[in-house]
Amino acid sequence: MKIMSKIIKIKLDNSEYRIVIDHNILNSINLTHKKYFPNRPKIIIYDSKLKNKQILKTITSKFGKNTPIISIPSGEKSKSLERLEKIYNKLFSLKIDRKTVIYALGGGVIGDLAGFASATVMRGVDYVQVPTTLLSQIDSSVGGKTAINVTQGKNLVGAFYNPSLVLISTHFLKTLSDLFPKLFFQAKISEYLDLVYFLFQSL
Repeated sequence: MKIMSKIIKIKLDNSEYRIVIDHNILNSINLTHKKYFPNRPKIIIYDSKLKNKQILKTITSKFGKNTPIISIPSGEKSKSLERLEKIYNKLFSLKIDRKTVIYALGGGVIGDLAGFASATVMRGVDYVQVPTTLLSQIDSSVGGKTAINVTQGKNLVGAFYNPSLVLISTHFLKTLSDLFPKLFFQAKISEYLDLVYFLFQSL
């Protein structure tokens, strides 16, 4: 079944952002960038496990091979002050400015880390969530919760900083059947569809 593209507008007290849901959203990601951020540079922060995956290859192909990319090791350990400082250093070496748009490509860890970096570098720059896991699509990519872990506990240093755009590709879910047992996968899909249905009904 082909899923039609859907745009959900999230209105907040002082701002708003959009969630775009589409099966193959990456195929038009450069056009999407031009629509929402015309003539603005971009930097991709991505999960290292995507290095040789088609997802990253597609985005870099659409954005152009000269688009800067920053690889982040997979796992919760990356949500640290040390890793955050490395991201800052890399962003400054790439001459980031207030017009730069950061793309967070990966699961919840990447979204949290790249989101917090976006919230704090240059006193805040626009960022786009491109969640590649089921749970990040239905939870961490929306709501603006960004954070890192410290010695005293998880997510104790962070900020509420909403993305400027969330791009959700249902195509990513095709690979999850290989990772989850069938019943668990079906339950998660049901949860996902329930949330999407609720959001659509609220329009």
